[in-house]
Amino acid sequence: MSTKTVKKSITSSGLIALGAGGTIGSSWIYTNSQFFREYGAGGEIGGLLLAAVLAIFAALSFAELATTFVRAGGEVVYGYVAFGKPGAIFAAWALLGGYISLLGFYVTASSLLLARLFPIITKGIGYSFAGVRISLVELAIGVLITLIVYGVTYRGAHLTSKVQVVLLSGLIILGLILIVIGFSHGSMHNFWPAFHNQQKPLPAIIRFVIPAMTFLTGWESVATLAEEAQMPARKIGLIVIFSIVLAATYYISVLFWHQRGFGLGKKQPK
Repeated sequence: MSTKTVKKSITSSGLIALGAGGTIGSSWIYTNSQFFREYGAGGEIGGLLLAAVLAIFAALSFAELATTFVRAGGEVVYGYVAFGKPGAIFAAWALLGGYISLLGFYVTASSLLLARLFPIITKGIGYSFAGVRISLVELAIGVLITLIVYGVTYRGAHLTSKVQVVLLSGLIILGLILIVIGFSHGSMHNFWPAFHNQQKPLPAIIRFVIPAMTFLTGWESVATLAEEAQMPARKIGLIVIFSIVLAATYYISVLFWHQRGFGLGKKQPK
């Protein structure tokens, strides 16, 4: 493995933003819709709590590895150390396949969310996939957003971390506004019953763990960028764990807001 080093340009706040911001995505919008109907508020919140615990267990190994091998590359580096070049190549191709498959979703997901605010972009020529119609305008907007993200990332980790700090700050502010509105104008009566009729609580919670784990991915970018961080190795490991805790807290808080203020039931008089 090369002994060359990279420029250390990522601050603590930048690394937290990359870890937590990479974990908190548009999933919090989807968890407030169809998943409520399928798993219930109790199934979602309980499943997220259990998934967060499991994700932290997985992150503990990453935290230890990031502390021991402070090198850029994350899983590719760990695969190389454990299994040599074949292990690194396998990890790299597995990650590439995963990122490409996710890209296919996020390119259209971003424009589909914008369509809620600007329905006009759904008009015109388009196509359907998995029962969802996507117009060519939505596709073009998604590709444009992807190219902008690529351009920022290409400029380096220093700029990327600064942009991510701004975006994460905006996301947190938005979440706090929603939480305040939900808890000040909503009612806890909307939360009950936490599960649907004829729904068994434990199976509903366990069934939601798998989709919840997909919502809690992205923190591994902290280990990938470890070599570019301006901090002691031990602190990098702690940020890996903190990223998951912050993301899980955000998801669960927003779910409480939704169910308390705009849940399955109507607001009950005090």
